Amino acid sequence: MTGTPHPLTSILAKSQTDPSFRERLLADPAATLAAEGMAVPPGLTVAVVEDTATKTHLVLPPATPDGVLSDRELDGVAGGVFGPGGIWGDGPMLGFRSRFP
Repeated sequence: MTGTPHPLTSILAKSQTDPSFRERLLADPAATLAAEGMAVPPGLTVAVVEDTATKTHLVLPPATPDGVLSDRELDGVAGGVFGPGGIWGDGPMLGFRSRFP
């Protein structure tokens, strides 16, 4: 993917190198994201979970009435995958891209 990286990319990277930032992100995601210039829209709750060596999380997108993803959602899914080894493309941003400007 070309262009400017999504702001969440740098936030995720910072969470890997700054333990106090990681703790703030886990404890108060909305305030921490806002402090990094990524305001959470009113009415949206952000949950941050932490994978471990023995536990990973599978995040499901919201169900669609007809089971069909929009073109924007398909672009996000096709963009890459996020996993314990790091970020490939921008797949983990699917939920964020659909809710943040």
